[in-house]
Amino acid sequence: MEMRSKRHRENDEMDGKISKAVCGMYDVNDDKCDDVSINSMSSSQLSTSRLKLDKALLRKRNSSKVCLGIVPVRLYGPKGCLETYALLDSGSDTSLVCEQSINQLGIKGKETSIKMATVNGTTDCECLEVNLEVFSLDEWCSIRINKVYTTKKLPIDHAALLTELQLKRWKHLKDITLPRSQSNFVGILIGCDAPDAHWVLEQRLGDMKHPFAVRTHLGWVIIGPKGVSRYLHQVQWCHCSANDILRDLERLYNHEFEDTDTFRNGYSVEDKKALEIVSSSFRLKGGYFQVGLPWKYDKPRLPNNLELAERRLECLRKRFMKDNSLLEKYQVVMNKHLSKGYIIEASEEDFDHDAVCWYIPYHLVINPKKPGKLRIVFDCAAVYQGCSLNDQLLRGPNTVNSLIGVLLRFRLGNVALAADIEQIFLQVKIPRHDRGAFRLLWWEDGDIRRKPKEYYLTVHPFGSMSSPFCANFALKKTVVIFGKEFNEDIQNVVDKSFYVDDYLPPLITCRMQLS
Repeated sequence: MEMRSKRHRENDEMDGKISKAVCGMYDVNDDKCDDVSINSMSSSQLSTSRLKLDKALLRKRNSSKVCLGIVPVRLYGPKGCLETYALLDSGSDTSLVCEQSINQLGIKGKETSIKMATVNGTTDCECLEVNLEVFSLDEWCSIRINKVYTTKKLPIDHAALLTELQLKRWKHLKDITLPRSQSNFVGILIGCDAPDAHWVLEQRLGDMKHPFAVRTHLGWVIIGPKGVSRYLHQVQWCHCSANDILRDLERLYNHEFEDTDTFRNGYSVEDKKALEIVSSSFRLKGGYFQVGLPWKYDKPRLPNNLELAERRLECLRKRFMKDNSLLEKYQVVMNKHLSKGYIIEASEEDFDHDAVCWYIPYHLVINPKKPGKLRIVFDCAAVYQGCSLNDQLLRGPNTVNSLIGVLLRFRLGNVALAADIEQIFLQVKIPRHDRGAFRLLWWEDGDIRRKPKEYYLTVHPFGSMSSPFCANFALKKTVVIFGKEFNEDIQNVVDKSFYVDDYLPPLITCRMQLS
């Protein structure tokens, strides 16, 4: 049977020509062949033909060749009972339920925000949090699951089940009876947060590569391949060329701009906690803004890593002995930080008695395009005894302006002007009670023959997970506190023309640039 559009068949009849077969799908057992032919085509026909080719290459006898851990269950709610299928997913740390199922049952939940992490990335989602009791189809057993989150849809095909006929093909499975639900969709995903649903009460194993059966509290589930595919997919010849401007433009749009697919639907619980911490700790002190660290836990779980800091410093000392110019570059940056008060020599009076004791290793970064501009990066991701500083900090919500929005507004102007805030992270101070987490070792006057002394950072460093969020929070607070002293255009600068520390205003005339 030819898998082509009617339009292509008509072209074949008119021209009397059939092009060379580009794809064949051969049934190994029945010796049948389904050919797909593609004629010479114009650019406008390419999209349809390519779709047909993809369908031919991906065509399967069944919609799923693998059995997933799916079992029929019953759910109860104020509006009655619902039969559906449940997927026992040992790769998920959270249980999910379809909104459709919750609405049918009349179950009410608490509104919340979660971060949904999949192979396509992490997305902020607004959903409901509900508690469910899941019954086996015969109601012999039930599983109580707390904190189940709703989702629009679970993209799982209920066809990933063995039929009774398929079950009889396997000797080790033929005496198992699989109950069937009247429903035809998977309405709930049960993750490892409900471990009793995954208990293996009994199992049936066959040979290697054969499906196996597991009896759980909710019933039997079959896992594994349904059988060896009867189709071999071969591409014998395929050559298409066209100038698809729309497709190329879409590819450029999707790949060149990082935040095109970013949906800010709301803040997660961790985002709200980070905002609460920095808001409550925010101070204007000595001409600098002071913002506390957004800790994940009330008491950070960090051991004293002095051993790691000394080991890293010794490696640095050996490099300095081989390359004196590198030492001179370090000295320039360290002396500048010391003179500006970004780094201060430590004493016990500088820290609270219960302060965290964590030392930050560091290294120098030199931009080949800017050899005169040196930067010390503090390694907040350094691990000691399984812990790192970044692991204990919240990243905070993404409050940075959209890059595309800033660039599009910038292009509206006739005059180009670009500026930035110098060392934006270093303009935000760390409060006294958090400074114990930013200790470091250095030699006085850069003399590596001396014993290193202990110093500490007074500002949010480049390298800390929370620094971008804290710096951007302080930048926006500047407008809130001092914006009333200026006109509305100046107030809108931060909200519309800043991307992190880069300023790109849309200027119409040179007079605006000078003002």
